[in-house]
Amino acid sequence: MARDRLGEKPLFYHFDGKVLLFASEAKAILTYPGFVREPEPTAIDNYIALGYVPGSLSTFKGIKKLLPANYLVLADNKIEIRRYWHLAFTPKLELDEEEASAQIVDRLTEAVHLRMMSDVPLGAFLSGGLDSSSIVALMAAQGGGRVKTFSIGFEERAHDETTYARTIARHFGTDHHEFIVRPDGMATLDQMVWHYDEPFADPAALPTFYLCKMAREHVTVALTGDAGDENFAGYPRYTYNVLDNFVQQRSPLLRQVMRNAIKVGRKLLPNLGRMSSRLKILDEMLRSDAQPWAVRSILFFGSERTRRLLYTEAFADALGANTPEGLIGGVFEQTDGEGLDAALSLDFNFYLPYDLLVKVDVAAMAVGLEARAPMVDHEFVEFVAKLPTRFKRKGLSTKVILRKAMKALVPKLIVERPKQGFSVPLDHWFRGELKDLIHDSLLSRRASERGYFNREVIETMIDVHSSGRADHQEQLWRLLLLELWHRLFIDGSIPLHNAAKLTRN
Repeated sequence: MARDRLGEKPLFYHFDGKVLLFASEAKAILTYPGFVREPEPTAIDNYIALGYVPGSLSTFKGIKKLLPANYLVLADNKIEIRRYWHLAFTPKLELDEEEASAQIVDRLTEAVHLRMMSDVPLGAFLSGGLDSSSIVALMAAQGGGRVKTFSIGFEERAHDETTYARTIARHFGTDHHEFIVRPDGMATLDQMVWHYDEPFADPAALPTFYLCKMAREHVTVALTGDAGDENFAGYPRYTYNVLDNFVQQRSPLLRQVMRNAIKVGRKLLPNLGRMSSRLKILDEMLRSDAQPWAVRSILFFGSERTRRLLYTEAFADALGANTPEGLIGGVFEQTDGEGLDAALSLDFNFYLPYDLLVKVDVAAMAVGLEARAPMVDHEFVEFVAKLPTRFKRKGLSTKVILRKAMKALVPKLIVERPKQGFSVPLDHWFRGELKDLIHDSLLSRRASERGYFNREVIETMIDVHSSGRADHQEQLWRLLLLELWHRLFIDGSIPLHNAAKLTRN
C-alpha cells in the first residue's frame, strides 16, 4: 500500500506480526475485536508542542501513520517501508522573473484545469487572500459558467476577511456564499473531535467544518488555495528567519535587549491581538540559538521548556528521548538546501501534511465534499521548489513571484495586501462565552486524574488569560481538544459503535 506524495490523504495501519489492519481513519482500526485503546504519551507530547501529531506517530498505541511519499510491503509476516519520492530544492532553475512568472501562470492553470474535471457540481473556497483568489481567477478564465465560491467570516472585524472575498466575487462575477461563525458554533466540537480521530488543535478546523458544510449544500467538489504559503514563503515566520540571521551575527547583548523590550511591550500593552502573538514568536526566537530558526519556528508555541513546566514528573518520565525537537531536527538535517529552502522543506514535511491538508480533508470528507488543491500538484510543487529563493521573498516582501504572476489576473487590492491568515478569535471567546467550557473541562477531576499536567500551571494559564494579562489561547485550545479527545476515544464517553450519531447530527 502507498500514500500520495504530499500527504493529501491519510493512511493509518496496525501490525502485530500476524494481522495487518489499515484504513483512512484510525477509528476503523479501533473497532477490530480485541484492540485495546490506549494513549501514546510521546504522541501527546508532540501534539502539545505542535498542535497536531506528526510523522508516523499516532495518539493510539499500536497504530501508526504511513508517511507521505512512502509505500509499505508486507511479505513473510514482515513489513518494509520505503520512500518513493523526494521534493528537491536544488539545483536552482536559471530563469528571470518574467520567465518564471509566465511559467507559474501556465503551470497553475494546468493544475486548476486538471482539478476542474468533474461530472458533479464544482466550486471553490475563497478567503480573499492571494492564494484562493488566484485559483478562482484561473477557474473563471476557463469558462463554463459562473464559479460558485464560499467564504467564512467572523463578527470580530480583526479576524474577518469577507470584505476581500466579496471583492474577488464581484470582480469575477461568482455565485458567492458566506457563513458567519459565532461562539455558539462550538456545539460542533464533539463532531470535530470525532472526525479528526486524533487531537487536532488548528483553530481554523472549526470554521473549516462550517465552510465545507455550506459548500456541500451547493457542490460536490471544491478547489482550495492550500499550499500557496509553503510554495512561495508566505508565512510571517519566514520573515522572522531574516531577523534571526541578523541577530545571530550580533552580540548576545543585543538579543537580551530585544527580549527585554518585547517583555515590557507585552506587559504594558497586553491586548494587542495579532501583534501579541507575533511578539510571542519573536520572544521565543530570541530565547536561544541552540537550534536553527527553521526548527524553532515550528515549535514557538510549544517549546520544550514550556512543556516541561506543564507536565507532571510522571508524565515527563514516560516520554523518553523521542522529543518533537529531535524529530524535527532529524528531518532538518536531511533537508535539501539551506536558509529559506530548509524552512520551506520542513513545512512540506510537517505543517502541510499533518495540519493544513488534514484540516481540510477531514472536514470535507465529513460532509461528503471532495477538496482539491491545485497548488499541491506535485509537478507544480517541484517547479516552484527549484525557483531561486529571491523570487519568493525579498527583504520583508512575501510571495514575490506569485504576486508578479497574478498582477494581470487578480485585482491590485488583493495582489498587494499582506497575508492575514485564517485566524479564529479564540482569545475573545475564551474570555467571554467559552470561559466556563475551558474551566470546567481542564480543571475537572477527570482531567486531573489523568496525571499528564500540573493543575496549578493550568489554573494560572486560565486566570492570566481570562484577565487579559497574557495570551494563552493556543495552549488552552490544545489542552481542551486533548481532553475532549481523551473522553471520546479513551474513556469511551461515547462508545464507538454509537458514535456514528455524531456524523448524522
